[in-house]
Amino acid sequence: MRSMPYQRYWLSLLGLGRYRINYNRVDPWAVIDTETRKRNHSFVGARVYHEEQVVAIEHSRKIGEADLLNELIEIANPMLPHEKIDPIAATLIATRERGNAKELVVALGLGLRIP
Repeated sequence: MRSMPYQRYWLSLLGLGRYRINYNRVDPWAVIDTETRKRNHSFVGARVYHEEQVVAIEHSRKIGEADLLNELIEIANPMLPHEKIDPIAATLIATRERGNAKELVVALGLGLRIP
């Protein structure tokens, strides 16, 4: 298992502190665009295994902190509309750099919610 900068930080702030992350590389040729039926597409997705306390992030390209945070927000808040997640992730990264991401996570109510 590899690690990414700030992964423990984000896991903790989003209520997933006891979870570990497994990164699974996916062959880009195995990724098919459902509309065009063409192969070799970019993909980042995650599955959570609550019983094992594991987040499996599958990716066909190099991923960064924003990709990781996007997937963790989606796991912690499955009812949050997808189009809101990218701007929230960008804002959280900026507030982490200023030192006050925890306050924003609390203000936005982004702690773990399991349906």
